[in-house]
Amino acid sequence: CGTGAGVGVLRRLCRERVVGVDFSAGMLAEARAAFPPRGEERAGEGPAVDWVRADARSLPFAPAFDLALSFGAFGHFLPAERFGLFAEVHGSLRPGGQFVFPIGAPPPVGSRAYWTLLGFDAAMRVRNALWRPQFVMYYR
Repeated sequence: CGTGAGVGVLRRLCRERVVGVDFSAGMLAEARAAFPPRGEERAGEGPAVDWVRADARSLPFAPAFDLALSFGAFGHFLPAERFGLFAEVHGSLRPGGQFVFPIGAPPPVGSRAYWTLLGFDAAMRVRNALWRPQFVMYYR
């Protein structure tokens, strides 16, 4: 959920429950500051939000959701980890539930955008290896 940027829209669309999941305690703190915890919802704003600190590669949910959304989280996972990530999300969905995530089309091979993305991804991989930051990003 990061800082909870998409939660306002979800609260207007969801009737029963909204759950934000992030690995980062700092990101969850930002999101909590923007949206009240369960039990403090205000009239007309939709359901309150439950905030859960968890690794998306090991979600703590039984099949409980009709819808799971991801806004840009894939950049935090290596391509080889995505199958496991999708399996975890699938395991959190009720029968017939959906996993929705926006993705952009990759730039054409050889284009300026392609080489920029490739270079930035290489720089991030070196950064991740040398500095071991609290969170990592990958761009391809």
